[in-house]
Amino acid sequence: MKTLYKYKIYGLTVESVIELPDLIAIPSGTPDVQINIGMVPESLSNPIDTGIFYQATKNDFLFRFDKVGAYRIQDGNKITVQVIGEIEDVRLFLLGSAFGALLHQKGILAIHGSAISTPKGAIIFSGSSSVGKSSLVASLVKRGFNFIADDIAAIHKHTDGFKVHPGIPHIKLWKDVVKDLNIKNNLPKVRDSMEKYKNPIGNEFFKIPININKIIILSVKNSPGYVIREIKGAEKFEILDRNTYRNHYIKGLQTSQIHFEHISYLASSTPIFQVQRPSSPLNVNELTEFVIKKFITQ
Repeated sequence: MKTLYKYKIYGLTVESVIELPDLIAIPSGTPDVQINIGMVPESLSNPIDTGIFYQATKNDFLFRFDKVGAYRIQDGNKITVQVIGEIEDVRLFLLGSAFGALLHQKGILAIHGSAISTPKGAIIFSGSSSVGKSSLVASLVKRGFNFIADDIAAIHKHTDGFKVHPGIPHIKLWKDVVKDLNIKNNLPKVRDSMEKYKNPIGNEFFKIPININKIIILSVKNSPGYVIREIKGAEKFEILDRNTYRNHYIKGLQTSQIHFEHISYLASSTPIFQVQRPSSPLNVNELTEFVIKKFITQ
């Protein structure tokens, strides 16, 4: 009889035949998502949209990554994994791109960003890859703030508004950031081929959904100092759409309408700011002090 593991992630109860030690294990619960190992097709019948690594149609999504595995995500409640490579790599893409497709199928808004909790609610830090989202959140956690999510901020619609739900209790950090933040240096690697590490979060992990206080979009500029600009009007909608996790999946999955409704509501109800920082180097401690002063203690 196969062993079934149960976890909580992104506000969903998951039942999996694959052990996922990075997640919070739970003793019981009716699963929202089931993960199994099996063969998946080479292609989908009549896909609506295709990319380099994926094919998508309504309620069906196929994702392949060479030498790692193939993933089929169906109906927002089932993931079938065809294991090819090392299990650590299989887990990485399962909890990233595969779950990104599943969240879209379920109509859950996924912002590409990292989040902390504050007394006034969650702050989500978004922006392009390598702009410093994870580094900033790791620094804020070291200063006493509770961690909610890294890379994917899963936002559910509740009767009293949108709330961000806890993600995976670790932060992925590059080697130089681990050194700059004086974090212990025996962290496990995200992948053997990368100098990126998983910094586990213990008691600082915020385990319940929380209202969103504001969203900060990080970007870089080729000059010293920091610049704050509040995003207003239609630009709020555009920037949320642009910073949606794996937003190129939406067309094929035919979830454009619910996505439009959710980012419209979030744009109308949540303050959004752009913070520009000097492009190089990333002074994470200085950026942290700036964010605390301008957005948290005021």
